[in-house]
Amino acid sequence: MGKLKAMTCLYEFVMKYGMPKWVLVGGYAGSLDGESLKIGRIIEGDRFIEGDFDCGGLEDDGHHLISRNVERILEEEDQATFICQDRFLKENQYGVDSLGCATDMESHAVARFCEIKGIPFNVLKVVSDVVGENNEEGFEKKAYELSQKMNEVITIGLLEISRRLEKKKGSDNVGN
Repeated sequence: MGKLKAMTCLYEFVMKYGMPKWVLVGGYAGSLDGESLKIGRIIEGDRFIEGDFDCGGLEDDGHHLISRNVERILEEEDQATFICQDRFLKENQYGVDSLGCATDMESHAVARFCEIKGIPFNVLKVVSDVVGENNEEGFEKKAYELSQKMNEVITIGLLEISRRLEKKKGSDNVGN
């Protein structure tokens, strides 16, 4: 999808319906680590790094690295750091230990918006390719093959977010 399209969709939603109570980003991600993040695995974003700019590494400078702002949905071993950029990577150009790192095109921008507006967010993705092993042309075929996994991702996310919002609503009504 990419940052611009994701933010345009989010903007249009806000203009039509107002601020969301929660944002769930679902989609596909590339693995920078084909060993621990294998194709078909469902992962959750734990940290989000802007990869289109020279950020001077993976340090947290308050703008380029954002951490998830709510409790995780998936287990600890399913957490990943997302490096986000608007291009399909052909190689791991970051020169970092890529264990548990994935790449996508929109999660950082949405995470930044949610951070600024104080909106809870989760990012759930299906690993669709391994950087350096697959090509851009093969992505569409792989995404089609993984579409059932994508349905699972959205279902898991929406059910958990609904549960949390109901729980919050119940605790907000206590004592009224």
